[in-house]
Amino acid sequence: MGVTVIDKDLGFKRIVREVKRTSKSYTEVGFQGDKKEASGKARIVDVAVFNEFGTENIPSRSFMRTAFDRVQSQLDRLITNLYRRLLLGEIGTAKSLKIIGEYMKSEVQKQIDMTLEPSNSPSTIKQKGSSHPLIDTGQMKQSITHTETIR
Repeated sequence: MGVTVIDKDLGFKRIVREVKRTSKSYTEVGFQGDKKEASGKARIVDVAVFNEFGTENIPSRSFMRTAFDRVQSQLDRLITNLYRRLLLGEIGTAKSLKIIGEYMKSEVQKQIDMTLEPSNSPSTIKQKGSSHPLIDTGQMKQSITHTETIR
């Protein structure tokens, strides 16, 4: 009398594969490439760094770090929810990372709109015709992107 055992994979191998992928994969949000500002004077990434950290003549107006700090608990909940969905087979690593990237891109853009201090100097306001410290042409805000690395 023989016994036949059938090992039916109901998705466990996929779950293990996706969990392994998540531990080595990530999304980066910020400024990619070497794109020049509309005026042609500086690279967008340089303008962003000057504003984020400040220079000798420009006060720090952190919008990247502030955005991350502002939404840290919501981001944690989002990641937890995406991980749960990944374990249930509803979503994969690539899609999860894209959702996180889009969320943080949106939050950084919101932070640019919300950052009003320190205010521009009167000469800067006159030069650019606006009092908003982080928006001149809007190109920096629109240049925020995200890229996913899946391993």
